[in-house]
Amino acid sequence: MNFEEEEKQEGTMPEIPVLVYDLVDTILENYEPTDKPTNDTELKTTTDLLEEVSAIATVSKDDLVTVLQETGFKLKYIEPGFFWMLKRR
Repeated sequence: MNFEEEEKQEGTMPEIPVLVYDLVDTILENYEPTDKPTNDTELKTTTDLLEEVSAIATVSKDDLVTVLQETGFKLKYIEPGFFWMLKRR
């Protein structure tokens, strides 16, 4: 049995690359998590954020979502879809 098969059997999750945390740090330079919309709140989809960081590196959507949630950002449903509420610093 190879390592990948063993990981799948044990149910362990692969580690998120450090690069994803670094990219979220760049987002945190301009934005902070918020629960309430204000004049300086921006709504962005996960795709919007992936496009923003794609100039630096390519990361998976799942990894980006996980790290954003770990950092305190919340995904909200606001008609017509799901958005991250980002308060401009």
